[in-house]
Amino acid sequence: MRHLETALSEAAKTAGSVIERKGSLLSLVIGPSSAAYAESLRGAVNYETQVTWNEPSQTATDPPWAMVLYRIFLGTGVFMVMAIAFGVAFGGFRIFIRECFPAKSLTGRSRWEVLQLGLSGNKIDTRDLY
Repeated sequence: MRHLETALSEAAKTAGSVIERKGSLLSLVIGPSSAAYAESLRGAVNYETQVTWNEPSQTATDPPWAMVLYRIFLGTGVFMVMAIAFGVAFGGFRIFIRECFPAKSLTGRSRWEVLQLGLSGNKIDTRDLY
């Protein structure tokens, strides 16, 4: 507003040009035909701040801690059951292949050797794959 007032020429100021500030809105009337017309024109400029809250209300989206713990234990149990099932299926598949096709065993005893620590005191058989 101060910058606009300094930019107005003296002729415009004497002719009735005025600047009015309402909030963050500036109204500027330059060279009105009469002072009453300038006042009515500036009065027609309305600046109103309205804050409306029309969003729906939100409820808390976090479940209770008991439900969180229940879901953690349930998920862990599901993963444990899946791990046991896959382990049994994998072992069963290996036993099935060894029994049905003994010549083409997946153990590959002729190709593999297992490193054993021998902590039990028994003699170590490097061909033993179990």
